[in-house]
Amino acid sequence: MIRVVGATSDRTRVVISRVMVGVAFACAVFSIIAYWAAGDLSALLGGFGDDQLAGVVITGVIVWLALPRSPNNGALWVLAWTGLLLGIEVAGGAIGFAISGVEPFDLDPVVPSELDRAAAIAFFFPRSVWFSFFLFLIFGMLLFPDGRLPSPKWRWFARLAGVCLVVLAVASAWAARPWSDLPYDVTLEGGGIPSGCDHRWYSVHAPAAERLCRALWSHQAVAP
Repeated sequence: MIRVVGATSDRTRVVISRVMVGVAFACAVFSIIAYWAAGDLSALLGGFGDDQLAGVVITGVIVWLALPRSPNNGALWVLAWTGLLLGIEVAGGAIGFAISGVEPFDLDPVVPSELDRAAAIAFFFPRSVWFSFFLFLIFGMLLFPDGRLPSPKWRWFARLAGVCLVVLAVASAWAARPWSDLPYDVTLEGGGIPSGCDHRWYSVHAPAAERLCRALWSHQAVAP
Protein backbone atom coordinates (compact mmCIF):
# COMPACT_ATOMS: atom_id res chain seq x y z
CA MET A 1 0.00 0.00 0.00
CA ILE A 2 1.34 3.43 -0.90
CA ARG A 3 2.38 5.59 2.04
CA VAL A 4 2.08 9.24 1.07
CA VAL A 5 2.97 11.00 4.32
CA GLY A 6 6.06 9.04 5.28
CA ALA A 7 6.37 7.45 8.70
CA THR A 8 3.96 9.70 10.56
CA SER A 9 1.24 8.16 12.68
CA ASP A 10 -2.24 7.45 11.40
CA ARG A 11 -3.63 10.14 13.68
CA THR A 12 -1.25 12.72 12.22
CA ARG A 13 -2.23 11.73 8.70
CA VAL A 14 -5.89 12.23 9.53
CA VAL A 15 -5.18 15.66 11.03
CA ILE A 16 -3.17 16.70 7.94
CA SER A 17 -5.89 15.52 5.58
CA ARG A 18 -8.59 17.40 7.48
CA VAL A 19 -6.50 20.56 7.54
CA MET A 20 -6.23 20.26 3.73
CA VAL A 21 -9.99 19.84 3.48
CA GLY A 22 -10.53 22.81 5.80
CA VAL A 23 -8.26 25.05 3.73
CA ALA A 24 -10.02 23.99 0.53
CA PHE A 25 -13.44 24.74 2.04
CA ALA A 26 -12.22 28.08 3.38
CA CYS A 27 -10.97 28.99 -0.12
CA ALA A 28 -14.35 28.04 -1.60
CA VAL A 29 -16.30 30.11 0.93
CA PHE A 30 -13.92 33.03 0.50
CA SER A 31 -14.36 32.95 -3.29
CA ILE A 32 -18.14 33.07 -2.99
CA ILE A 33 -17.93 36.04 -0.61
CA ALA A 34 -15.38 37.82 -2.85
CA TYR A 35 -17.52 37.47 -5.99
CA TRP A 36 -20.62 38.51 -4.07
CA ALA A 37 -18.86 41.56 -2.64
CA ALA A 38 -17.68 42.47 -6.14
CA GLY A 39 -21.33 42.43 -7.20
CA ASP A 40 -21.13 39.66 -9.79
CA LEU A 41 -21.65 36.20 -8.33
CA SER A 42 -22.64 35.01 -11.82
CA ALA A 43 -18.98 35.46 -12.86
CA LEU A 44 -18.16 32.58 -10.53
CA LEU A 45 -21.09 30.36 -11.40
CA GLY A 46 -21.17 31.13 -15.12
CA GLY A 47 -17.83 29.57 -16.04
CA PHE A 48 -16.20 26.55 -14.47
CA GLY A 49 -16.46 28.04 -11.00
CA ASP A 50 -19.46 25.96 -10.08
CA ASP A 51 -17.59 22.81 -11.15
CA GLN A 52 -14.61 23.83 -9.03
CA LEU A 53 -16.81 24.46 -6.00
CA ALA A 54 -18.55 21.12 -6.50
CA GLY A 55 -15.15 19.43 -6.75
CA VAL A 56 -14.03 20.99 -3.47
CA VAL A 57 -17.20 19.82 -1.70
CA ILE A 58 -17.23 16.29 -3.14
CA THR A 59 -13.54 15.57 -2.57
CA GLY A 60 -13.67 17.16 0.87
CA VAL A 61 -16.60 15.07 2.06
CA ILE A 62 -15.05 11.84 0.76
CA VAL A 63 -11.65 12.56 2.33
CA TRP A 64 -13.15 13.71 5.63
CA LEU A 65 -15.25 10.56 6.03
CA ALA A 66 -13.14 7.88 4.38
CA LEU A 67 -9.50 8.71 5.06
CA PRO A 68 -9.63 8.10 8.86
CA ARG A 69 -10.57 4.49 8.07
CA SER A 70 -7.71 4.09 5.59
CA PRO A 71 -5.08 6.77 6.27
CA ASN A 72 -2.50 5.18 3.95
CA ASN A 73 -4.80 4.97 0.93
CA GLY A 74 -3.07 6.76 -1.93
CA ALA A 75 -6.30 7.28 -3.86
CA LEU A 76 -7.79 9.25 -0.96
CA TRP A 77 -4.68 11.41 -0.71
CA VAL A 78 -4.98 12.17 -4.41
CA LEU A 79 -8.52 13.36 -3.70
CA ALA A 80 -7.25 15.49 -0.82
CA TRP A 81 -4.67 17.20 -3.03
CA THR A 82 -7.18 17.61 -5.85
CA GLY A 83 -9.65 19.37 -3.56
CA LEU A 84 -6.94 21.62 -2.12
CA LEU A 85 -5.70 22.65 -5.58
CA LEU A 86 -9.27 23.32 -6.72
CA GLY A 87 -9.78 25.53 -3.67
CA ILE A 88 -6.59 27.47 -4.41
CA GLU A 89 -7.63 27.79 -8.04
CA VAL A 90 -11.05 29.26 -7.32
CA ALA A 91 -9.76 31.54 -4.54
CA GLY A 92 -6.97 32.94 -6.71
CA GLY A 93 -9.47 33.68 -9.46
CA ALA A 94 -11.75 35.41 -6.96
CA ILE A 95 -8.97 37.69 -5.69
CA GLY A 96 -7.88 38.54 -9.22
CA PHE A 97 -11.46 39.32 -10.24
CA ALA A 98 -12.05 41.50 -7.17
CA ILE A 99 -8.95 43.55 -7.98
CA SER A 100 -9.13 43.80 -11.78
CA GLY A 101 -12.74 43.04 -12.72
CA VAL A 102 -11.47 40.45 -15.23
CA GLU A 103 -13.16 37.08 -15.01
CA PRO A 104 -10.71 34.15 -14.61
CA PHE A 105 -12.31 32.37 -17.53
CA ASP A 106 -11.80 35.36 -19.85
CA LEU A 107 -8.06 35.64 -19.27
CA ASP A 108 -6.81 34.04 -22.50
CA PRO A 109 -6.23 37.29 -24.45
CA VAL A 110 -5.08 39.26 -21.39
CA VAL A 111 -1.40 40.18 -20.93
CA PRO A 112 -0.29 39.56 -17.31
CA SER A 113 2.10 42.51 -17.19
CA GLU A 114 -0.72 44.89 -18.19
CA LEU A 115 -2.80 43.90 -15.16
CA ASP A 116 -2.43 45.35 -11.72
CA ARG A 117 0.51 43.49 -10.20
CA ALA A 118 -1.60 42.16 -7.32
CA ALA A 119 -4.20 40.82 -9.77
CA ALA A 120 -1.51 39.22 -11.94
CA ILE A 121 -0.07 37.49 -8.87
CA ALA A 122 -3.55 36.30 -7.83
CA PHE A 123 -4.29 34.94 -11.32
CA PHE A 124 -0.92 33.16 -11.28
CA PHE A 125 -2.32 30.54 -8.90
CA PRO A 126 -5.39 29.37 -10.85
CA ARG A 127 -3.40 29.39 -14.09
CA SER A 128 -0.69 27.26 -12.45
CA VAL A 129 -2.81 24.57 -10.75
CA TRP A 130 -5.56 24.08 -13.34
CA PHE A 131 -4.21 20.57 -14.01
CA SER A 132 -5.69 19.26 -10.73
CA PHE A 133 -8.33 17.46 -12.77
CA PHE A 134 -5.60 15.43 -14.48
CA LEU A 135 -4.11 14.59 -11.07
CA PHE A 136 -7.43 13.05 -10.08
CA LEU A 137 -8.12 11.49 -13.48
CA ILE A 138 -4.74 9.75 -13.68
CA PHE A 139 -3.70 8.87 -10.14
CA GLY A 140 -7.14 8.76 -8.56
CA MET A 141 -8.26 6.13 -11.03
CA LEU A 142 -4.87 4.38 -11.07
CA LEU A 143 -4.82 3.89 -7.29
CA PHE A 144 -8.55 3.23 -6.82
CA PRO A 145 -9.89 1.70 -4.62
CA ASP A 146 -7.20 0.55 -2.16
CA GLY A 147 -4.38 2.98 -2.91
CA ARG A 148 -2.32 0.37 -4.76
CA LEU A 149 -1.32 0.15 -8.39
CA PRO A 150 -3.17 -2.59 -10.29
CA SER A 151 0.17 -4.43 -10.61
CA PRO A 152 3.92 -3.65 -10.52
CA LYS A 153 3.80 -3.41 -14.31
CA TRP A 154 2.05 -0.04 -13.92
CA ARG A 155 4.94 1.58 -12.06
CA TRP A 156 6.53 2.92 -15.25
CA PHE A 157 3.23 4.56 -16.22
CA ALA A 158 2.80 6.14 -12.79
CA ARG A 159 6.33 7.54 -12.91
CA LEU A 160 5.88 8.84 -16.44
CA ALA A 161 2.56 10.45 -15.52
CA GLY A 162 4.16 12.07 -12.48
CA VAL A 163 6.98 13.53 -14.58
CA CYS A 164 4.47 14.82 -17.14
CA LEU A 165 2.41 16.53 -14.44
CA VAL A 166 5.52 18.18 -13.00
CA VAL A 167 6.50 19.45 -16.46
CA LEU A 168 2.95 20.67 -17.02
CA ALA A 169 2.94 22.48 -13.67
CA VAL A 170 6.28 24.21 -14.33
CA ALA A 171 5.30 25.18 -17.88
CA SER A 172 1.91 26.50 -16.74
CA ALA A 173 3.51 28.55 -13.99
CA TRP A 174 6.06 29.97 -16.43
CA ALA A 175 3.38 30.90 -18.96
CA ALA A 176 1.33 32.64 -16.22
CA ARG A 177 4.19 34.55 -14.59
CA PRO A 178 2.96 38.03 -13.55
CA TRP A 179 5.64 39.93 -15.49
CA SER A 180 5.05 38.19 -18.84
CA ASP A 181 4.38 40.48 -21.80
CA LEU A 182 2.56 37.74 -23.72
CA PRO A 183 -1.15 36.89 -23.35
CA TYR A 184 -2.01 33.98 -21.09
CA ASP A 185 -2.89 31.80 -24.07
CA VAL A 186 -1.06 33.77 -26.79
CA THR A 187 -4.43 34.70 -28.26
CA LEU A 188 -4.31 37.71 -30.59
CA GLU A 189 -6.85 40.51 -30.80
CA GLY A 190 -8.19 39.07 -34.04
CA GLY A 191 -9.20 35.96 -32.13
CA GLY A 192 -6.70 33.59 -33.74
CA ILE A 193 -3.59 31.87 -32.50
CA PRO A 194 -0.74 32.21 -35.02
CA SER A 195 0.63 29.12 -36.69
CA GLY A 196 3.09 27.37 -34.40
CA CYS A 197 1.70 29.08 -31.30
CA ASP A 198 -1.12 26.79 -30.25
CA HIS A 199 -1.39 27.37 -26.51
CA ARG A 200 -0.97 23.69 -25.65
CA TRP A 201 2.25 23.52 -27.65
CA TYR A 202 3.35 26.83 -26.17
CA SER A 203 2.81 25.75 -22.58
CA VAL A 204 5.07 22.73 -23.03
CA HIS A 205 7.80 24.54 -24.98
CA ALA A 206 7.47 27.89 -23.22
CA PRO A 207 11.06 29.21 -23.32
CA ALA A 208 11.65 28.60 -27.04
CA ALA A 209 8.03 29.29 -27.97
CA GLU A 210 8.06 32.66 -26.25
CA ARG A 211 10.65 34.04 -28.66
CA LEU A 212 8.73 32.71 -31.66
CA CYS A 213 5.36 33.92 -30.37
CA ARG A 214 6.70 37.36 -29.53
CA ALA A 215 7.98 37.70 -33.10
CA LEU A 216 4.70 36.51 -34.61
CA TRP A 217 2.73 38.70 -32.18
CA SER A 218 4.69 41.78 -33.20
CA HIS A 219 4.35 40.97 -36.89
CA GLN A 220 0.59 40.41 -36.72
CA ALA A 221 0.03 43.40 -34.41
CA VAL A 222 1.43 45.81 -37.00
CA ALA A 223 -0.08 44.09 -40.02
CA PRO A 224 -2.83 46.11 -41.76
